[in-house]
Amino acid sequence: MGVPGFYRWAVRKVPNLRLNTSNPPYEFDNLYLDFNGVVHGCLDDWSVQEHEDFLFQLIEAQLVLLISIVRPRVLLFVAIDGVAPRAKMNQQRSRRFRAARDKEDAADTLDGALNTFDRNAITPGTPFMVRLGERLRNWAKVNASRPELCGVTVVISCDREPGEGEHKIMDVIRRHPEHTHCLMSNDADLVFLGLVSSSEHVYLLRTKPNYEKRARADSEAVPDPPVGAVVDEGVENGGFAVNEATAAAEAAAAAVAGAEDYEMLSIVALRRWLAGQFPDCDERRLAHDFVAMCCLAGNDFLPHMAAVDIYGGGLDKLITAYRSLKPAEDGYLTSEDLSLVLPRWRLLLEHVAKEEAEVLLDTVGLGLGPRQAAYHGPGPPTDEWDGLSVVVAGVSIRASASDVQASMSKHDHGVRSVHRIHGQSRGHVSWLARFESPEAAVDTLVSARRTWGQRVTLTWAEPEKLELEGEKLEVLEAVDWRSAMGAAIRESFEFWLGPVNLPKDAYLRRHVRSRKDRFVPIRVFTAFKRMRSWMQDCGEIAKFLRDSALIEVEGEGADAAVRGVQDNSVRDGELPDQVARQYDAVACVLAGDYVKSVTMLRQEYYVRYAGPAGADSPPAGDLAATERYRSRAFLSGIEWVLRYYVKGCSSWSWFYPAHYPPLCASLVQETFSPLERPPLHAPWPPELQLMAVLPPQSSRLLPELIQPLLQDPASVVSDFYPREFEVDLKEGDKDWQAIVLLPFVEEARIRKALADFGDAFVTSPVKAACAFRAEDSTSSVSSWDFEYGGDLPPSRACRDASGVPVQMAEAALAASERKHVESSGGKGKGKGKGKRDGKGKGRWQADRAVGSADAGAVRPGQDLPNVAAEGLADLQPARGFGEDSRDCRCAIA
Repeated sequence: MGVPGFYRWAVRKVPNLRLNTSNPPYEFDNLYLDFNGVVHGCLDDWSVQEHEDFLFQLIEAQLVLLISIVRPRVLLFVAIDGVAPRAKMNQQRSRRFRAARDKEDAADTLDGALNTFDRNAITPGTPFMVRLGERLRNWAKVNASRPELCGVTVVISCDREPGEGEHKIMDVIRRHPEHTHCLMSNDADLVFLGLVSSSEHVYLLRTKPNYEKRARADSEAVPDPPVGAVVDEGVENGGFAVNEATAAAEAAAAAVAGAEDYEMLSIVALRRWLAGQFPDCDERRLAHDFVAMCCLAGNDFLPHMAAVDIYGGGLDKLITAYRSLKPAEDGYLTSEDLSLVLPRWRLLLEHVAKEEAEVLLDTVGLGLGPRQAAYHGPGPPTDEWDGLSVVVAGVSIRASASDVQASMSKHDHGVRSVHRIHGQSRGHVSWLARFESPEAAVDTLVSARRTWGQRVTLTWAEPEKLELEGEKLEVLEAVDWRSAMGAAIRESFEFWLGPVNLPKDAYLRRHVRSRKDRFVPIRVFTAFKRMRSWMQDCGEIAKFLRDSALIEVEGEGADAAVRGVQDNSVRDGELPDQVARQYDAVACVLAGDYVKSVTMLRQEYYVRYAGPAGADSPPAGDLAATERYRSRAFLSGIEWVLRYYVKGCSSWSWFYPAHYPPLCASLVQETFSPLERPPLHAPWPPELQLMAVLPPQSSRLLPELIQPLLQDPASVVSDFYPREFEVDLKEGDKDWQAIVLLPFVEEARIRKALADFGDAFVTSPVKAACAFRAEDSTSSVSSWDFEYGGDLPPSRACRDASGVPVQMAEAALAASERKHVESSGGKGKGKGKGKRDGKGKGRWQADRAVGSADAGAVRPGQDLPNVAAEGLADLQPARGFGEDSRDCRCAIA
């Protein structure tokens, strides 16, 4: 899953990140399939769920389709998730328990009746995963000798080999950085893994965001064949189409059609974009810092901090804060050995604390809310206003006079007449409404109104200055409107500062807490829409409010301030010490001490976000110890994640022992002492992981002997498997971001429960990845245990569909960006005007190559740009593309 929201942020932020995939096949040395996502996708199309063989046929067909889009020339690596590190199991556990409960809730629906397959079976160690691994190995053995895969090493890593699929993949990429790599996965994790890899040629193939909806629509339009019907021979054989005469045509058509649902991401482009943001930084160290910072936004191993919300611009603010640290001059956030440089993190977290202070104040009902746009209206009425005439603007052109009069006549307001004003703007017109009394006119001006379901704008008017349509306007005698306005103003302020509104009005509560005497400047109220035009004259407002028995006024003119005679800002249940801390927190924000402001409110945070905790956690009532425990665990988690991404798993037993993150200000306090590195330990057996992540509803996926441990309420570990649990939506977050508050499993207790079975229960052994290869279509398929540190054939100058080597397209991109750095836009240097003339010509050609070659759009035979060809002699292929090019296509039935 990775970092929620990161993919959308990256696509919008990074130029050339998404490449064109409309003209497959694309050649790469190595193609890697993070296969659990493929299996889940096929489950959406599996309607006849009583017949598992049909699901396996769908999986094999999808495998063939992916090979037809991206053609490997050295290695095809199919990676199924094995046992995950303990840090990942917590997330897996939450998702599986939530899925089991949702399935129970949907049992009486049509979808529940049709979807009988337990998706929790896609977990290492289940019988289903054993059968899937065996099926894939058979597929590889049969198809490795097909012309499309001759000479390609096909590796199947099943669930019996420890490690997540993407990290098995990275073990290969780290050892062969000279190859071109294409990874197929929808997890944002792969973006970070590719970013910190040592290879310069990493691309990510993923389904487009709207693919799932379209796929389901297609599956509804085309029914599945009935069970027992004759299916295509190519699929039935679990491989490529057997009919060689039509194989190439079928493959090309299917690949092009299938490619429409996929997109290619260039990790090179992200790496170049980061380097462009920080041109003086070392690219490798910069990538490490970026990945470590993104941990604050949450991932599969750490909860996200509210102050770094990607959907709210949190990552952009984080990058801005990082820029202020001047990493190239003053040092990076991470060291060469991937440890956190805590003094540098202290500075970064102090920047984040500014945002966090506002988040916490909002949590306790003291948020400022969204910033209001500046007022551009006519302001308060002048002595020229007759007290009866109001302009109604923004009315639909289809509205009639009776519609306008009806909308203005609410609350028994008498409307004397309405008149359409000449002219219109974008389908809207304005009307003049004339009221019977000044009270009706004033009340209309301070209220919201709608005409034809659309909100309209109301302003006072001088009728003689308006150009009206129709008959001549009757002249009305001006009336005294000031007493009516004074009454409306007093009524509004008495409501705003009264017991009904103030306790729930976070904006006003914030300003009440800004001063110990509770006085609020009148200018604060200009943000309220109800009387915005009147509020432009604070001095006049203050005069009217002095007649109120419920409001006290201090000061004169623009400096006037008001407060309620009674303090109505305290909410039910708020204690005096909480109110005192709120005053102190707001005062610290006004003084610029954001870390101290957060510290003032940390007690409310850690009480509100307690939740279940790990066995070694401090007692729930010891807030200071809980704060320190979570903070040190979170900082250690950032180190663990970075090492996991860059080098592999540094500890199989480490995990973050809480459901909620600490505060950034709490992290600041823990940057003064070094962190301890967790021990490595060993991966868990598959059965132990199943015990850790499966809900009791899925206990049948376990060996029959140990199923009662999950089902029996008297089991010694029954507290790990609740059927009822709380789901925290975190005050309105998306449903998929909800936190499932489950108890943390304890490894020692589970092992002891399994040990009670003695020799009757034996865990499954580790099974190495299996490799298959046939040198040509006539030779037999050899197989062996794949070694990650073993040698692979050399890179084969792979090219895209237009015949442009991938390395050349990347070099053209890099050369173009160097040109952009060296020269500014507009007129070129020296002779010639602009970048198309004189010395600017080479840059223009390079730009064209970047936009086309890197997106697979350069036409065969087109010359590469001169600037891209400079210094690229070493990248030229050793032989012509016609020699041993393996120009073959996967045939899809």
